[in-house]
Amino acid sequence: MKIASAMICKEPRLVSGHIALSAYDGIWEPVDCLPKELRAFVTDDLGNDDVEYGGFLQILHWKVFEMLADLGLYCCFRAVEEEVLSSLNVSPPVEFYQSITGFLELAGFDIFTGNGWRSAATDGIFPIRPLDGEVGSIDGIITNKFGLIEIENDCSRLISLNDEKIPAWRPWHPVGVLLDKYSLERISRLYGDRGA
Repeated sequence: MKIASAMICKEPRLVSGHIALSAYDGIWEPVDCLPKELRAFVTDDLGNDDVEYGGFLQILHWKVFEMLADLGLYCCFRAVEEEVLSSLNVSPPVEFYQSITGFLELAGFDIFTGNGWRSAATDGIFPIRPLDGEVGSIDGIITNKFGLIEIENDCSRLISLNDEKIPAWRPWHPVGVLLDKYSLERISRLYGDRGA
């Protein structure tokens, strides 16, 4: 998987024992207006540097991770298969993202459709509804403490189910939700063992 884009978010919500993380900005809420000190180190998804909204970004420098901790904000990266990345309207800083891969941790997998990162958790079939915490059972698919799919192979079953039952939104794709180590540590301190 390759990093496609990022979000800078407020602290995640705890919903029915799950820490609500997602690649979709309708679940884990990005900041509406990026702090000015961050703007020199990010662009929007297309590489434009006049950016305010924290939901569709490209991170350009290591300084962002330290600054986020001071600002009480968190970073989330979206990673997709290479053939999916080429179909998206994004311009990731490939060399920088390659340089930080060892600094990122996989939180789990979401299922998305479209260039707006719309999640099956809100608009499709998914084992948990992160906005209200409703948990369903989908043939043994396991979600983790973040409300994300634990095992990448389970994504293909959910994708087939979503493509079949909701053809208007197809194709659905897996997306890895990655956190930088600082954000993950702070989320762990914030919620401790409260995540399911």
